[in-house]
Amino acid sequence: MKNQNSLNAITQRPASTVTATPADFMLELLALAVLVLCFAIPLISVNRLPDTIPAHFNLRGEADGYGSKRSILYLLPVVAVFYISLTILTRYPRIYNYAVEITAKNAQIQYRLAMRFMRVLKLEVLLTFTFLEYLIVVSAFDHHQALTALSFGPVVLVMLFASGGYYMNRSFKAK
Repeated sequence: MKNQNSLNAITQRPASTVTATPADFMLELLALAVLVLCFAIPLISVNRLPDTIPAHFNLRGEADGYGSKRSILYLLPVVAVFYISLTILTRYPRIYNYAVEITAKNAQIQYRLAMRFMRVLKLEVLLTFTFLEYLIVVSAFDHHQALTALSFGPVVLVMLFASGGYYMNRSFKAK
């Protein structure tokens, strides 16, 4: 019954008439550039990498798991599916879950905020994957180079929570 009520609430929301702004186009362009870089790093590096590369790192940033040099390519399909999925999902803000009730009065501003957040989130996750691939390549050539895991994890978390918190704040203010 609850799922049916949720579906009814979504289908009763106003349609989206939000058009992309120059800032939205810039976020999409940046995400596309980072996606290209995310693919370029492993594709350019894979044939020059040692046969065995770090594949997992402990909290001190030291490699504690290894894999084939081809293992650096395993994330690429995941990244591609993520990018395509969020790009498509961004076009349908009517189906998102919102912390505030969507009404005819606030729908367009809530949709714009949510769509912008999806674009920012996509860019942040792509940056995270790209930086991780870069660190793997660097540490594969320099075994004494420890990942800065003690700062990498918290930086990613702060980045994601800061953008999520910013979105939620703006969403509640536009209620």
